[in-house]
Order: sequence, then C-alpha cells, then structure tokens
Amino acid sequence: MDPNLPDGEHQWGTRPGATFRKEGHAVYVGGTTTLAGSCCPLNECLRNLSNYASIPLPEAILTTTLRPAQMLGPSISEHKGKLEEGFDADLCVLGWDGSVKSTWIMGQEVWRAEELGDVGEGDYLGSISADKKGLANGH
Repeated sequence: MDPNLPDGEHQWGTRPGATFRKEGHAVYVGGTTTLAGSCCPLNECLRNLSNYASIPLPEAILTTTLRPAQMLGPSISEHKGKLEEGFDADLCVLGWDGSVKSTWIMGQEVWRAEELGDVGEGDYLGSISADKKGLANGH
C-alpha cells in the first residue's frame, strides 16, 4: 500500500463493500478497530529496527536485502541481495539517517531525492568523501 495514500476510508480491492481505514502508518479493517496491517515505508522500518534494537543500520539493511534473497532460495539469491559483480544492480542509496537518496533498477537511476537534482544530472555519489562512503577504516 502506498504510504502517501491520504488518511481516511478507502475501497479494499474489488470486494463489494470491503473498506479499510488508513491512519498514519496504521491500516484498519473498515468500520472496526481491528488492525489490518501497516503501510510504513521500508526505510522507516529499517530506522526503527536499527534504533529500537540497537542494531547498526548496515546490519539492519541485511534484513531487507541478503536475508530475504537467501530465504527465497538459489534461483533468487544467485542474482539478488548483494552489490557484487553478476548480481542485478537494483538498489536504494540511503543517507546516514536512513532516508532514501536515490533508487536504481538494473543499474539505471530511476529516482533521485529532490535536493540532489534531476536523475542523470551530475555524479552526486562522487562528491561524497571516502569517510562518508564507509571506505575509511577498512569498511
């Protein structure tokens, strides 16, 4: 579900009369207080995991990349879940605060945060210092 969907009552799929109510990141079965799920963006889930469980963000990221690919078996894990030669270049570039800076699919940038300019406009990653890229201290 799109986290940008406005709060309120919405039609639930194609089932006649079935609705849900979105309140912030919570989703309830329409007309009830029964929690149906969440529409929290994945980057916020990562920040929450990192903050509340005291897990470093890079370790938390493994819960949404490598680990799910491994759980789906070799047909997936042999080309998804890592930044490595021969793997699909599908990735999100995150800021140190966990905010999404850009999204890449098959090695092509498809979205970039507004503060970084238009997609394909300059090499903003090249302007980040080696320390901020995590290259200092052998990381």
